[in-house]
Amino acid sequence: MTYSQRLSGGASLSEVLYLEQQIDQIKEEHVVAVEKLKQYEQVAENEQTKVLQKKIADAKQHVNMLSARLEELENTLDELVD
Repeated sequence: MTYSQRLSGGASLSEVLYLEQQIDQIKEEHVVAVEKLKQYEQVAENEQTKVLQKKIADAKQHVNMLSARLEELENTLDELVD
């Protein structure tokens, strides 16, 4: 609906101007909200990456510990058998 159609439809100039101002304000807020959302998503991705990196590091450490313990036990068994 065009500006003149709104006025001819019974809307007052002040109502139209108020609504247009509200629309502009909401559009600006929407742009800001979208940017914040993108930032939050990036932070979430970074945090998830950090969490996964920590889990990977912990798993590697655990595997290394188990490998060392296994080697130690196998060596002990070899000594007992010899």
